[in-house]
Amino acid sequence: MKENKAEIFRTLDIDSTELAIYHCGRHKCLPGHSFGPVKREYYLFHYIAQGKGMFQNEQEIFHLTQNQGFLIRPNELTFYKADENEPWEYYFVGFHGIRASQIVDSIDWKDNCIVSPHAAGAVLDCFKDMYINAGAASWAQLRMTGELYALFSYLVKESNKNDHKPHTADGDNVVASALNFIKDKFALAINIGDIASFCNVDRSNLFRKFKKELNISPQDFLLNYRLDRAAAYMKETKLTSYEVALAVGMQDYPNFCKHFKRKFLETPIEYRKNLQ
Repeated sequence: MKENKAEIFRTLDIDSTELAIYHCGRHKCLPGHSFGPVKREYYLFHYIAQGKGMFQNEQEIFHLTQNQGFLIRPNELTFYKADENEPWEYYFVGFHGIRASQIVDSIDWKDNCIVSPHAAGAVLDCFKDMYINAGAASWAQLRMTGELYALFSYLVKESNKNDHKPHTADGDNVVASALNFIKDKFALAINIGDIASFCNVDRSNLFRKFKKELNISPQDFLLNYRLDRAAAYMKETKLTSYEVALAVGMQDYPNFCKHFKRKFLETPIEYRKNLQ
């Protein structure tokens, strides 16, 4: 096996409607080598080829070994570290796009982030092929994306979840479907167009249904939901106000502070200070 080669990065277009690779690579870590705490705007999936290590997200600490993988979700604060005695070697791929969340949700992740596939060899081969063929040429991009789809096909096939039928939302189900989508995806950079597309309606139709059933626009509902979650994070976590903004899908921090103060009559910093 050759030594680690330079990672290939591409334009990070979060709003892409396809599954797209941002970067991929391989790291053969030194004992105790660590990374983080850090957040990212995209999904990042690691797969352990050999050795051991520790992965920590905002909920739990995991001790992992060969043929296990861990998923980092957008705007999730994580830290990971190689074992002191048997440091891990892992492959990784960063990816994004609207289809990314749909595919991720089709996989049975233990504790929402860990996977130990039965088809371990096939999954590892997909990572190796992405790594070997990484490059800027159009054929290389097609090859890498194809391997990513193949990788996920193994994980989805092993999932206990039933195959999902194409989503449709008619009549009164539109608002219910939209609310579920918002509650599941509010931490991502979703907008009203994404919600309408998920519900198979246009934006104006979505607006009319929200006003009729909830007496609020979908835009205002999404904003209020994010701000309510932000207030909860202020109470329940030690994240900074900037990290809270990212965690609820609001990447424009000044805009987040403006809306937060309008709703709660205090800036995020004042809100947390008064809680203490």
